[in-house]
Amino acid sequence: MALNELRPSLVTALCALVNHTGVKQLVFYDDTWRGIPEFQRSLLPSVVEFERALLPAAAASAVVDSVVICRQLPSPVEVRHAITLIGAHSFDVLALSKGNWLNVCDLDSDDHWQLYFEQSKVERSIAASDVKSTGIITELASSRDTLVLPYQTLEWHCQKFGNKAILCDPADALNNKAFVANLLAEGGLASHVSDGFLVGPDNPEGYVRRIIECVDRWDSLGVASYIKLSQRGVSGLANVVPVQYPDIYRSSVPLEERVTLLRQVLAERGIDASREQARVERRLSKRTDYIGPLEFTVGGILVEGIFYPCYLGRNINSSADATSRMIHGSEPASVGLQDAAYGQLIHVAQRIATSLASVGYRTGYSYFDIVVTSDGALVATDFNMRRGLRSAGEAWLSVCGGAYLSTTLTVRDAFDATQIPRLVNALEESGAVWYGSSSLAATGIVPILVPADANDMLEAIDGQIRSRLVGFVTD
Repeated sequence: MALNELRPSLVTALCALVNHTGVKQLVFYDDTWRGIPEFQRSLLPSVVEFERALLPAAAASAVVDSVVICRQLPSPVEVRHAITLIGAHSFDVLALSKGNWLNVCDLDSDDHWQLYFEQSKVERSIAASDVKSTGIITELASSRDTLVLPYQTLEWHCQKFGNKAILCDPADALNNKAFVANLLAEGGLASHVSDGFLVGPDNPEGYVRRIIECVDRWDSLGVASYIKLSQRGVSGLANVVPVQYPDIYRSSVPLEERVTLLRQVLAERGIDASREQARVERRLSKRTDYIGPLEFTVGGILVEGIFYPCYLGRNINSSADATSRMIHGSEPASVGLQDAAYGQLIHVAQRIATSLASVGYRTGYSYFDIVVTSDGALVATDFNMRRGLRSAGEAWLSVCGGAYLSTTLTVRDAFDATQIPRLVNALEESGAVWYGSSSLAATGIVPILVPADANDMLEAIDGQIRSRLVGFVTD
């Protein structure tokens, strides 16, 4: 891929990063598990579902030589997409197969599918693959000036590779979202974060009762509230959505009933009250348009405190008020934004980045969820210094441009890994893109991208895709 074929914003970000670090090689390391708290891993269909470094690395290879280290063998479809994009640039994908490192780019299609099918039946040991991965990364970094880009840079990586390779700034402190919100408020950005009451760590009984006290405290002020049970990891797995748990928020419901309900939520989510902090926030009233609430994700790369935007997405909520799909757009209009409104989003993101730089996070990944409130304010509701969990759509869009609707399908019970090639063909014939999944056979979840933007009838598109896949997926 030539530089002029990449999206300009991505080229600018990559060039800034490479020029700042002075490296000759990037190593993308998909250690997703390290960026997700242990208590949340069991709540995700599969952590490896989110190991998606191939397209970012393919794009980066147009600027500097790039290598991807995978714990799981990526699918042939995913590799085909990446190789199609990179052309003749230097790009290697190293994956563990039967205990050996394998350059996936050298495999022919039949051998690749066979290994992929075999892998789908094997549980990978995180500890074992971690040892092997750190060994090969150290070897690669010893050969030339190298920037290692894990899923999320942490102090652990600095200790492991800091004497051999260059790394971005560690994000450990910023994994506490309450800390980030407080940092922004104290740095003059109080109007761009939702205020809230902190609870815990505490014993389980005290934790639950204090959360409900905070809900009632907001209620006494005539303000609706929103409970976030943990300040770490994936926000959606720790949020107590009012539409799903209305009685917890109702002061008219007997206290002990509310306490029991909230205890059950803690148990379901694996929350350890002695380790976690909850935040009971002011619930935001969001501005809406013909699609729904104005909720966006702005993602990019920080280089010496300057935010280089690479990604724009819009959340589409289900009836349960949880993100169920997204529109990914390379232009503001693709997600229903005017240019001026997009400029305001980026301005807020840059101000957040400036605050992060003040506590030492000057270079690295940055993703922010920002909503437009009913009175027109831009409020950041989530902060992630990592590649992102929706990175299939993000990676595809950042490289290819255009606009896509991302959604998921669920395969029928009888489905097994050997049926994946037929499913892929059916998806491509229907106009959808399956950006690979190391865990499809185990989870039954098929993440797909469909060309679409904010002006399309999204429900109709979703229905059309499903109707063409009868026999593969559930309704």
